[in-house]
Amino acid sequence: MDRRVYKVRAVSTTVIVNVPAEKIIKVSSATAADFKDKAGATDFLKDAQAARPTVPPDFKPKKGDRVVAEWTKNSWYSGKIDNISGSNIYVAWDDLSKPSAVTPDKAMPMPTGKDAQMPNANQYLLIKPENGSKWQHSQASSVNGSNVEAKLPDGKTRTVKSSEFILLN
Repeated sequence: MDRRVYKVRAVSTTVIVNVPAEKIIKVSSATAADFKDKAGATDFLKDAQAARPTVPPDFKPKKGDRVVAEWTKNSWYSGKIDNISGSNIYVAWDDLSKPSAVTPDKAMPMPTGKDAQMPNANQYLLIKPENGSKWQHSQASSVNGSNVEAKLPDGKTRTVKSSEFILLN
């Protein structure tokens, strides 16, 4: 009986655990490649989500403003400011879920493209979804005028305009 213990990384969480040899199952090379791709996407998202948007210093939120705000940790959605009360901004989400409170540091003005700062190569971004209201983490791979080629966690790319992304730092 093999008494060795192997360090195994969970693909979806990046947690490393010790696994005894008898619990290890050999998988096909295609399955191993799928696991490797999933691990790469997990690493990409972990790095992208560690970067944060910087609220423009001149942004003074007011009722009716269109925003992109952090609904839950690392999940950014579009919506409209429904109310401001005390230190909270109440956002009516575009997906029609119940409005909720966010702090001002978690709400960004909806990008317009006007005077947009363009990203550097490899800078992380939040990009407008092709459909739905959840903005996607991505990474700038190239910039051409007001267009950015953005790499997604699954390795695919998408071209977005300056009005369709928020820089992450």
